[in-house]
Amino acid sequence: MDADENQVRAAVDRAIDERGAEAIKTGEQREDIITYKSNLVLMTMEQFRALVDQARKRGLQTLMHHVSVESFRRGVEAGVSSLSHIPLDAALTQEDVDAFIEAGCVIEPTISAVYALCWKVVGDLLQDHPDMDRLCEYRANEVTFADLADEFFIPEFRESLINSYKKYSKGSFKMLGILDLAKYFRAAADGISYMIGNVRKLYRGGATIALANDGGVPPCMPPMMGLELGLFDLFLNREPGEMVFGGADALRIATINSARSMGLDEQFGTIETGKVADIAIIDGDPFEDFRVIGSRVAALFMDGRMVINDCGLEVKPVKKPRMP
Repeated sequence: MDADENQVRAAVDRAIDERGAEAIKTGEQREDIITYKSNLVLMTMEQFRALVDQARKRGLQTLMHHVSVESFRRGVEAGVSSLSHIPLDAALTQEDVDAFIEAGCVIEPTISAVYALCWKVVGDLLQDHPDMDRLCEYRANEVTFADLADEFFIPEFRESLINSYKKYSKGSFKMLGILDLAKYFRAAADGISYMIGNVRKLYRGGATIALANDGGVPPCMPPMMGLELGLFDLFLNREPGEMVFGGADALRIATINSARSMGLDEQFGTIETGKVADIAIIDGDPFEDFRVIGSRVAALFMDGRMVINDCGLEVKPVKKPRMP
């Protein structure tokens, strides 16, 4: 906790030289993730700046887990490359958005964590919040736990996932019938207005947003990129006829922005000479319907070689011109 600048820089070097780190990620949260008691200590800004600067000097991205406005501001001030999640404790200001954009940072809102963690808790002041109602309707009728279970889960886990939905939707939050997690879910539910409001503010302000989800929060598994994009649509296109988020936006978020967030935009994210030839062929036009992004591929090229072909795609070798 009292490490000086040189010790912090040495720790970064050890992570790279001894353990082969390809990025440096900071997990910053004052509250215990289960009890939500504010008993955790954060790095000093001097330590944080030294960590980010040393990683940058070594050519690595610096990523940051955060869930508060305080950590958002600290990450931007320290110069991290990208932020994971979104502040849920208060509203970001326009100055926060401007500073974020000026710093060239990228954010992965992981809105699908809202899908998994935000439920109506009896007695909670936000149980009838418009965004909570919108989410509950979407979860019940548009993309259900049963849909996700059928698509992504092995048979042995499907029933358990669906039962979780039935239990949470009725306001029952006991694990194994013993451990009451109502306080945990209430804390998550209380943040829905701030979380979604901050996503809207960043998006409308022109912030660079990437596609990701919280893989440690069931049922948000890494393959479920379509769910994350669907939630962008749900919460950004709020009014009838309003189209803030469309196919071009979804494609940009899913490709070049996400590659940039991981520091891989010189290798991935766009189709151009010199980049890795990983190309997904999908059935549909993402500019017309963003929902095809994240759907099962019709064909897939990895490193220039076709590894999936479910659409009868014919690949013909290119004839190289003869040398004079």
